[in-house]
Amino acid sequence: SKPSLTSLRQCQPYISPECQSGVYHGVLIITSLLNHLDIDYDTGIARVGAGVLWQTIYDKLNDDELSGENAMRWGAIGAQCGLVSVSGFTLGGGICWHNSPLHGIGADNAIGIKAITASGEIVDATLDDPETSDLRYGFAGNGGKRT
Repeated sequence: SKPSLTSLRQCQPYISPECQSGVYHGVLIITSLLNHLDIDYDTGIARVGAGVLWQTIYDKLNDDELSGENAMRWGAIGAQCGLVSVSGFTLGGGICWHNSPLHGIGADNAIGIKAITASGEIVDATLDDPETSDLRYGFAGNGGKRT
């Protein structure tokens, strides 16, 4: 029989992995060091690392608005609690208080997700690519609308 290995990502640093998932033996992937944040106000696209907390994004949007860099007052379909990471929110489907028929849920707003497969291949999963759209859809918690 083939041995199995359980993996777990820790998206919220304030919750122990055991409480989060019930997994006591396996690989723990901590995302907190994947913390890059780049917001392009011309295109309205943010490139965000898996470990970035939503409060960091909200603070940047607010600071850039006050400094004049974010003159159009961009917002984000993000977690209600700023202590939730981008990956935790998105992989969970992205359910939040400001979901709307116009913008959908948080998972609907993930244009693409960069991932490493079990074989070690780096994949840019997007809805536009027929080869990776199912992977992108699956990463977004299967809660998003499929277009």
